[in-house]
Amino acid sequence: MKANLAKRKPTIFDLVEPFKESLSVVRKDEESWFVNHEGRRVFDTSYEWAVSFQCGFASVTIDHIRRLHIDHTGRFVIKPQFSSAGSFFEDLALIAVKIVIQY
Repeated sequence: MKANLAKRKPTIFDLVEPFKESLSVVRKDEESWFVNHEGRRVFDTSYEWAVSFQCGFASVTIDHIRRLHIDHTGRFVIKPQFSSAGSFFEDLALIAVKIVIQY
């Protein structure tokens, strides 16, 4: 076992979130993804940004502005239709339908 660990190249991340619901969000070079307790990626997809799982869902960012939710299999659980989506709390999540920024 020690021989296998010695051969393993350490990975340096820009950000490592605490484990929530058995998964952790890690970030490196403008990409975020989820890892298990062994440090292995659990989904093939990486995201522009990701927030830890809460109530069975995680909020992720794609296309530079769309935030949506995935489940523990990495599937989108809500159709990607919102400009922003916060984390779930007590089975509810704050969403934004349209974001308008003006001066």
